[in-house]
Amino acid sequence: MDKENSAFGDELKSIDAEVSSDVDKILKLARHQSKSKTNPTPIVESAENSTIPRGANDRSHSRSRTISPDQNKELRENVTTRLTLETNERLTEAALRQKLSKRKPDSRQDIIEAAVIDWLKRNISSR
Repeated sequence: MDKENSAFGDELKSIDAEVSSDVDKILKLARHQSKSKTNPTPIVESAENSTIPRGANDRSHSRSRTISPDQNKELRENVTTRLTLETNERLTEAALRQKLSKRKPDSRQDIIEAAVIDWLKRNISSR
């Protein structure tokens, strides 16, 4: 019985080493692709200084749609933000490790949402 447990433990260590190796390879590839981007996103002037009329390209307005209260909990609004390279890499690594270990949250979006909700609970009084 002890030999079986030992063999199982050795097999788990081997699988863990392979998964870590695969994650490292994926992260190296992601870093390489990130560094090879030569065309950075241009900085856009604020709406106050722009010659484009306000609201002409405003994505933040609500679209009229009919939804039930249950659907409202699962409805996701598009929010765009920029992260530092290091934070982005760490987020990608966390999501990969969560998926490989089959733990939730396991996507970048879900991890970000969980972190934001946690921050809001700690810093903003509830509604």
